[in-house]
Amino acid sequence: MTRLSYRHFSFALLFLILVSIVYSNSFESSWHFDDKHNIITNENLHISELSWTNIFNSFYRIQDGRKIIDRPVARLTLALNWYVGKASVFGYHVVNFLIHVVNGFLLYFTILLIFTAPTIKRYGENTAYFVAVLTACWWAVHPIQVQAVTYIIQRMASLAALFYMTGIFFYLKGRFAKERKFQWLFFILSFFAYILAVGSKQNAIVLPFSFLLIEFVFFDLRMEIFKRKLFFLFFILFLVLFALLLSNNEFQFLNDLYKERNFTLAQRLLTEPRVLLFYLFQIFYPIESRFSLEHEVQLSSGLLSPVTTLFAILMIFLLVVTAVLLRRKIPFVSFAILFYFMNHFVESTILPLEIIFEHRNYLPSMFIFLPVSLWLYKLIDYYREHNKFLFGIIFCFISGLIVFIGLGAYSRNITWKTDESLWLDAMEKAPGNSRPYQNYSIALLAYPDRDEKLDKILELNRISLEKKPSGTEKRKQISAYNNIAATLSFQKKYTEAIENYKKVLDLNPNYNKPRFYLTQTYMTIGENKKALKTISKITTIQSQYLNLYALALIKNGLADQAIKTIDKIRETEPDGFLTLVNLSAAYKLKKDYKKSKHYLKQVLIRYPKQILGYFHMIDTCLLLEDINCQEKYGKLLLDMWPINQIFLSLKNMEEEKLDPEISLDNIVLLIQKIIPEYFAEFQNELSER
Repeated sequence: MTRLSYRHFSFALLFLILVSIVYSNSFESSWHFDDKHNIITNENLHISELSWTNIFNSFYRIQDGRKIIDRPVARLTLALNWYVGKASVFGYHVVNFLIHVVNGFLLYFTILLIFTAPTIKRYGENTAYFVAVLTACWWAVHPIQVQAVTYIIQRMASLAALFYMTGIFFYLKGRFAKERKFQWLFFILSFFAYILAVGSKQNAIVLPFSFLLIEFVFFDLRMEIFKRKLFFLFFILFLVLFALLLSNNEFQFLNDLYKERNFTLAQRLLTEPRVLLFYLFQIFYPIESRFSLEHEVQLSSGLLSPVTTLFAILMIFLLVVTAVLLRRKIPFVSFAILFYFMNHFVESTILPLEIIFEHRNYLPSMFIFLPVSLWLYKLIDYYREHNKFLFGIIFCFISGLIVFIGLGAYSRNITWKTDESLWLDAMEKAPGNSRPYQNYSIALLAYPDRDEKLDKILELNRISLEKKPSGTEKRKQISAYNNIAATLSFQKKYTEAIENYKKVLDLNPNYNKPRFYLTQTYMTIGENKKALKTISKITTIQSQYLNLYALALIKNGLADQAIKTIDKIRETEPDGFLTLVNLSAAYKLKKDYKKSKHYLKQVLIRYPKQILGYFHMIDTCLLLEDINCQEKYGKLLLDMWPINQIFLSLKNMEEEKLDPEISLDNIVLLIQKIIPEYFAEFQNELSER
């Protein structure tokens, strides 16, 4: 093994150990926030077999009933995760962790390449190795990266960074290559990495400007004609990709400037400089109390309101001007500063995104520790010769610093363990914002002992109505009333729940989620006509909504319309559980019991552990007066589930009324007929209702 290979191996081993320890407690962290609508309920990602159709479908998201290509590379990786492990979080975290590790390796090798640039050849191999190792480790274990790694949907940020850094690495390889054929090879690879980066997240579109920055700082813009032409091609690609984003309505929301936000364009532009300096504060002073999914940020309404606005703008201006003017004297400082601000440009200027999110630092912070690492090496190198004691102190300080920072990331991963812990943390750190209260209440609703917490959940949402909105005042009210309605439904206060769902729909008639739950509430109280009227106004083609519409049609005796609706669902999801159950129920309503039984057989083959399928099959067998069928499925039912669970399931079906109707008496009679000795026990439980 050569000395260089040994060094690479040593770095890889050290890096893997460090990052594995820091993220060892993240692999079972639950789904959070945007994970749910982007992955859990996003049927385009729920592929059950690998086919070109399923792969291309995964590229899309649904917006206002329309399919839009959005970050297709990242979405494809999520779809493949679903294919392998469905909704189990472990596989998603493993992939996110591996992406983070690869990014650390890319950062290490890219820094080694930068040290061979013409303007900084004065540094030796030992310097380059130390700085590359320390920068990569410092960046990878920093707590500000946790949101991009442990928050599953932010794979979009980390994957974009992976291809972005791959593009930089291959660009540098091409820049240093001596032979034309290798120059072409590396530049073409960089070209494709750029496409994949933008396909992962749109903020990677600025990659050609990073190439220009590299030329500006490390090559002094000295390029031969051939490389100038290639550089020109990269900017042509930039324009093409930018045009594609525009044609895909990526910036459509700018047409109705900021109507979904609680701030104006001017306020955002004035506030973001303070946010960027706050990020730097988090990076260089990473105390746990400064990290949160939610932050309270005072909006800037003028240069002196608050006064820190002017200070932040002047500070950033001074940093950028200094970096430009002193790029030859302090190239690493210049590059780190300019790279940081340039890669914040997309998400921290005119686009009406939320004011602050920590994951936005994942890519911009890549080189932020580079000049600090170089300065620390110079200290070590000096005191190695002049003062062994201070050399030891500095070396221990650096080691302790990495451990301290890593512990901070480990601690943040504990906070990200569950939705409850995450939003409780956010509520404590941003008590003036409405969203932590609302999302903490949703987390409490998901717990098995939620019935004991329903009053607290109502209180949290009523408090949230008095807090500052994270979006608009309207969105805050929609979320609060929706949560209040759901909680009242759990308390079986259906009339009050309906009133709150109606408040939500008055604020936003096109919001499908409360319409879905309002329909279910009407079904529960037996108002099937109102249920059908409500669900008929849905504006989405997602199967869960269409299945509820089909169920409402069945409950109103409209079997043929229900079958047409289900046929539409089966174009994209032919074998879904509810789809097949509703289809069998529609044919049962038409008294075509043989066809009903045919679809129920498919249900039991594909979903053998779903008790509802057996109830419907037994009910259909009784209607067919098929004794063998009755006994076969009745015995299977009793073999697979204890009688108390059968009773509980039947009781829930009868109370909730959210499934196609079956005869409870038929099930009871069948149990009496098949196993008479169990009937007395079953009848006693029925009488205790």
